Amino acid sequence: MLTGGEPLVRKRDVVRLAEKHDDCLFNVFTNASLVDQAFCDDVKRVGNIIFSVSLESYEAGVNDGRRGNGSFDEVMRAFDLMHANGLLRHVHGIHPYQHRERLVRRVLPAATWTRGCR
Repeated sequence: MLTGGEPLVRKRDVVRLAEKHDDCLFNVFTNASLVDQAFCDDVKRVGNIIFSVSLESYEAGVNDGRRGNGSFDEVMRAFDLMHANGLLRHVHGIHPYQHRERLVRRVLPAATWTRGCR
């Protein structure tokens, strides 16, 4: 398990570590802002990196209020890229109490499952 700050500021080192220890599975807790196609290619090549992506809400305003302006769009872009590349990922986050019912039971699963999250 790799946590931060943001582990992907050292994504080359993450890939090297996964290459060196190919008998281990690396779960990277990330905000996904640094996921790009080149990194997806590396992750596919090594085959032992999965992602726990931070997301607080399916609503951009709620998520951005906790994680910064534009963070929701960054996560959705990363989910789409990871999905297109067949990478394993799931949502990790602290769900605001006032949104828990609609988030956990209906909307967040639907919003993220369409992007391949499980």
